[in-house]
Amino acid sequence: MRLLAASAAILILSSRLAVAEDAPTTFQCEGSLQQGSQKTETPIEPFSVEIKGKAVTLNGVGNLGTAFSLIQKDQRFYVFKNARKDQGGNIDRQTGVISLYVLDKSAHKITASINGRCH
Repeated sequence: MRLLAASAAILILSSRLAVAEDAPTTFQCEGSLQQGSQKTETPIEPFSVEIKGKAVTLNGVGNLGTAFSLIQKDQRFYVFKNARKDQGGNIDRQTGVISLYVLDKSAHKITASINGRCH
């Protein structure tokens, strides 16, 4: 009987741990914008990225939307896209390198990209 009760307690505890979310994470980032096929990059104002559960909020980047969904999180990357799947990006968790993009889905081309570093 004790074994059954202990097993049930362990099962309940482990299921609660599996459901627990990470604390919200906010990155302060700097980067530069590249438009279409232009070779030059233009520095942009600092911006922030907040990751809270499966929601990613981008603040301070006029060329991109603000609401994204976290579609992958592993030891190395956070990867996110918007609902229309025409904007997205990733953050390398080890180096802080961030890459954001705006996609013209009909032309299958990236129309703008932002590359930089977060801390």
